[in-house]
Amino acid sequence: MKRDYNKITLGAEVEFEIRSEDGSSAIVAEEIGFHGFGWEEHPIGIDGGCAVAEIRSRPGKPWGVYNHTLQLKKELESMVHKKKCMATPFSVRWPAGLHIHFGAKPHVFNSVYDRWAELMMEVGKLHLSWNPYGRAGSSYGEIDDAREQPWGIEYRALPATVIADQKHFYQTLKFAWLAAEAVVQDKPLAYPEWWGEYKERALRGPRIPKFYIEALKSVEVSKLQIYDEWHPDNQRAIKQLFKETFVLKTLERLQKRSLVPIAIILMGLRKERGLVYGAKFDIPGAGIPRSEWKPSRSMTLGVPWEFRNDPSKKAELVQLVRAFLSALEDNDPWLFKK
Repeated sequence: MKRDYNKITLGAEVEFEIRSEDGSSAIVAEEIGFHGFGWEEHPIGIDGGCAVAEIRSRPGKPWGVYNHTLQLKKELESMVHKKKCMATPFSVRWPAGLHIHFGAKPHVFNSVYDRWAELMMEVGKLHLSWNPYGRAGSSYGEIDDAREQPWGIEYRALPATVIADQKHFYQTLKFAWLAAEAVVQDKPLAYPEWWGEYKERALRGPRIPKFYIEALKSVEVSKLQIYDEWHPDNQRAIKQLFKETFVLKTLERLQKRSLVPIAIILMGLRKERGLVYGAKFDIPGAGIPRSEWKPSRSMTLGVPWEFRNDPSKKAELVQLVRAFLSALEDNDPWLFKK
């Protein structure tokens, strides 16, 4: 006899960074009285690291989870306002996420929960730029960040900033529900009619608060980082290049378009790689073939060993780096907002 999976439930947790009223500095949530874990006793509490506040909805269907989460958000904001602080999903100092829980009764095999997490990754991939600094450089919040729970599974890859757009937040919960129904019934996911609009909105990103941009701009990041072994003459040539007006103007233009401070990283490629460069886009005029190496989120150029360590290649090295900086302006990395 086919089992009845009518008892599917979702749950949501949203983390908020506590900041001063003007948004200029972060405050540890535990230090201003927030405490406790678990949605039943502490629907408004702290996360496992005690740094950020966390709200936890009752489990249920999408509309109920949505309404309860927004109610808890208002309560949190009221509590924080009384302490002359603000609660924001736009984190600068600590990662802040939106976690969605899924459980089914009777219980299903782990492989079913895993299929749900794979569908949720489609949503996760759309939101890489929604909180670029608060989750950067952390394994927490990677696209495949899902973990088992006693009631089922928890998907943790979404940024808390999804709640900044209430329609988008509800549709995220609705998608999670449709995905849950599909996997427990072992059917293909029927994408809703609003899926195209949802994807377009996700790729645009949320409206960014002014305090958040100002806080990001205040983070000190070196404008030039040179890694690996270099011949002293070639390293001096590059450092001199970064004092030229052309480079300074380029960095200034890039910084105006960026949500995070720009870091230009010149990373050495192995000697065995030969004359190739590593970048996520083509560099016109580079004069050497491109590698398939994928750089990190920073503006990274993999520089060939010969260019770095052969003084006779100094002029070509400078030409390569200049072309790289020009190419940055013609591309649209994930952290830029037009």
